Amino acid sequence: PTTRQALFQSIGDDLLTQLLATMSFADRSAISSVCKRWRKVVASPGFIQARRSVGETGLVILGNVLETE
Repeated sequence: PTTRQALFQSIGDDLLTQLLATMSFADRSAISSVCKRWRKVVASPGFIQARRSVGETGLVILGNVLETE
């Protein structure tokens, strides 16, 4: 593996979870597609807890288009 790959392989899941939790919620899809390990971390309950601890809970937009005349 390259030096960069070796670096990420050498850190534990707890640290990886904390690092990934600081990234934007909008990047979650991209984060999940990096590799199986990252996808597993992002899907874990620990990741959700870490996201909450950094103050971002996600964004949900619900709505309907209302036309008025």
